[in-house]
Amino acid sequence: MKLFFLIDGLDEYNRPTRIVIKWLHNLLEGDFKICVASRPWIEFEDAFVQFPNLVLEDLTRGDMYHYVNSTLSEHLAFKDFEEVEPEFTVDLIDNVVSKASGFFLWVYLVVSLLQGSLTNGERLSDLQRRLDSIPPDLKQLFDNIIDSLANNEKGVSVVPATTCNAQPPISPDSFVC
Repeated sequence: MKLFFLIDGLDEYNRPTRIVIKWLHNLLEGDFKICVASRPWIEFEDAFVQFPNLVLEDLTRGDMYHYVNSTLSEHLAFKDFEEVEPEFTVDLIDNVVSKASGFFLWVYLVVSLLQGSLTNGERLSDLQRRLDSIPPDLKQLFDNIIDSLANNEKGVSVVPATTCNAQPPISPDSFVC
């Protein structure tokens, strides 16, 4: 029997990188096939340079560009910007995709925030400043969104964020209404 391990988020494991690398090298001595995923950390790249690899963001960049372009272009204000300043709109879309570093969820959330800015009448330069102020890290982006909801919206619950970050995890059965 052959075993295949798919391990995602090496960079998120709460142990020193050298320990994770040693553990994986030990696994490789067995009769296993392994596929691992991580952000592009130098330590992992150096440790596994002899193995086949791919950069996921290179494969998803075109899809992300298409999503950002088509979604923002649905907004009437963005269409107007495309006619008046086409180079600037292309740059904005490129900047969103580049800053995402391959994270489609980040793209989705940021495009949603930019659509809100368009609805609020912000100019194209304001959209770029807004994008520049958004952290590239997904956890930081979530924290910013939750903080803005907690600070700006009365009655908004932050229970989902607390639930997601709870140690040990909270089960749905724990909630009593």
